[in-house]
Amino acid sequence: MFEYVDDGETLQLSESFNPPEYFWLLPRTAPSVRVDASVDGNVFDIEVNRLCLLRLLLHREVIDFTEPVTVMVNGIEVFHEPVSEDSTYALETFLSNRDRERIYTAELVLDLEDLLPPLMLEALD
Repeated sequence: MFEYVDDGETLQLSESFNPPEYFWLLPRTAPSVRVDASVDGNVFDIEVNRLCLLRLLLHREVIDFTEPVTVMVNGIEVFHEPVSEDSTYALETFLSNRDRERIYTAELVLDLEDLLPPLMLEALD
């Protein structure tokens, strides 16, 4: 039984409800990956549960482009290099989303399958 109270009046429903149905909002064409990430200065600390392709969109209000960017994945440094801003990329980003708050000026793509194979296999065991 289900009771609903509104302004002192009680409505009782004795009918049963169908059980909840679960479904995927988006089709899954590949195994899913869990990614937990944080950034402190120019250091990205990322935890993943399987190998994947990471795409980091960089914004000048988040990182200092005069210093190298460091990416740590599951406690292992996989990238430590300077990254340059790219005005063409910034323009393309703006034209695709028209959002002045999200004008990314650089992109960093890391293929963890190339960077972490033996280490990830150990971590997943």
